[in-house]
Amino acid sequence: MIAHAQNSRQNASPFALAQRAFEQLSEAQRKQIQDGLVWSGDYKGAVDGEFGPMTMRAIQAYEARGGDRRDGILAPRDISALSKEASRRKAAVEFRILSEPRAGVRIGVPAKFMQRRNNKEGAIFRAADRSLILRTFTVPESRQTLRDLFGVLTKPVRGRRIPYKVLRDGFLVVTAQSRARFSYTRVARVTGADGASILRGYTFSVSQSLRRERAHQIGILTIAISNSFDPSPAANGKSGTNVKTATNKPEREIQAKPVQNAEVMVATALAVAADTYVTIIPAGQCNSVRIGKAPARLLASDKASGLALFSAPVGGGVPGTYRFTPAPAPGPAYALFAELPFSGANPQISLARGSMEKGPGPLPRVRVITPASATGGVILTGNGDLAGFVARVSLAGKKVAGPMPRLSLSLISPSKISAFVTGAGLKASPFNARQAKGPAPKVNPDTAKSAAAVSSGYVQALSPVWCRK
Repeated sequence: MIAHAQNSRQNASPFALAQRAFEQLSEAQRKQIQDGLVWSGDYKGAVDGEFGPMTMRAIQAYEARGGDRRDGILAPRDISALSKEASRRKAAVEFRILSEPRAGVRIGVPAKFMQRRNNKEGAIFRAADRSLILRTFTVPESRQTLRDLFGVLTKPVRGRRIPYKVLRDGFLVVTAQSRARFSYTRVARVTGADGASILRGYTFSVSQSLRRERAHQIGILTIAISNSFDPSPAANGKSGTNVKTATNKPEREIQAKPVQNAEVMVATALAVAADTYVTIIPAGQCNSVRIGKAPARLLASDKASGLALFSAPVGGGVPGTYRFTPAPAPGPAYALFAELPFSGANPQISLARGSMEKGPGPLPRVRVITPASATGGVILTGNGDLAGFVARVSLAGKKVAGPMPRLSLSLISPSKISAFVTGAGLKASPFNARQAKGPAPKVNPDTAKSAAAVSSGYVQALSPVWCRK
């Protein structure tokens, strides 16, 4: 048995060994490492305590500067040295996490260089020469929706270009660049104490001259500020450090509260027969499940893969035979999934473009920008063949520092889905089910044309999965 364990360690990949070592640390230690790597300039991701390729590469880059070892595993003395280095760098710019009650957020500020002033919607932290400006703000969504704000931020303006933009249900990130300035804007939707939706965000703006002169330091600050941003500090149980402001009038902070026993959209379901859907959802995590607008009854589940078969009188169905490939080759790929639109409460079917890449196992992985609701959505090859389902995806509570990266998603093969469905006693083939009558779900108008080109009828077979926890 000892020999078997030794062989297992010897056969494990360097990534797996580094991941195992990282996950043996406490959550606080894991976040401490990632935060230290942000301040060392090696890490541009979210400080979430989760190990992935970005964390691995960052640790290796840090190791390479200290010697020849690049195994991705930090010894206790290395962790201590990294933490001390981060503390020194924070102290050098007097980086502080401050409560900003006007905008209702907490955010990190390099206080050494910036003075604070209040405005109607939040606060402005500004360097004396205006080379650095950090503005926080809050806007009721009844006045301006997230999508409208995205339109304003990305509107074509002469002399300005938008290097990066992403808009998802619940948040946006936009970077803008002109000859004079570079800016990074991040906005999140939260629920206020009165139940109304509120947009809370910030813009970090830097003069191009300072950015060219201190590119490395500005990059670190941009990522550190993004990781520090908390649009719902009250809901997360954080009490910030109050600081003196230029205006001494007391302001009432708009409290954000978590919604108890809330129903949230967690996945996408595919119709495999009349009023029968297969999806991927963690067993035992929902007190009740709804597919579309209908209550769902669990017929079968598989804990290993997360596959679940539900009966739900939705009224939709499958428009025809699904083409699928057991071994999709690397190349273009598409993800079709249910997603809440940017305004309104009814889900739509959205499409995201991505690429199929070789994975560690027999199935490839897909790189694509998707929300957590993409779980259970279908992945299609460039010619419209079904390559599999999106396996479990969880973005709950995650922050993405910098532009939102594409996720590397694992797949559940069509053959496994078929075996699960037929094993549950369903007579109809999951890839040749009869068409049922009923209205098709709405398609996101921004992607309808692209979806129609590759979907091969999948749009009408997909429905959102709601979970009440």
